[in-house]
Amino acid sequence: MKRTNTFDVVPQSEQDEELLRRLLDASAALWNEINYERRENYADPDADVWEISEYRGRYGGTLGASTVQQIERKNREAWRSFFALQQKGKANGKPSFWATPKTGGNSERTSAIRHTRSSGATTLGSKFWSEKT
Repeated sequence: MKRTNTFDVVPQSEQDEELLRRLLDASAALWNEINYERRENYADPDADVWEISEYRGRYGGTLGASTVQQIERKNREAWRSFFALQQKGKANGKPSFWATPKTGGNSERTSAIRHTRSSGATTLGSKFWSEKT
């Protein structure tokens, strides 16, 4: 069983809120860059999906090297999960987060969700494409 810790982040000042937004934006940008590079490698028969650029130098100053490493690890887990589903014949040929949304409301978008509550608390979550067949 996996456990999930959830919490509200309440910035104490405008400076804290700006810092939080920068961290969230940098995290999302890093995930997207890694994912795009893996997707391009996946489409190229001569490339290796697991070989990606070094992002610690670029994002390490903003996020910290250990956070960059964790985001890379989580992205690798998502791709491994896709390949495992593909081997079982349950994948539709593309990673689920790579799918195109349907207009009938049958899919959810991949995005980082930032929501500021009336109390001033900022929450962060993420939704992934989920194609319903």
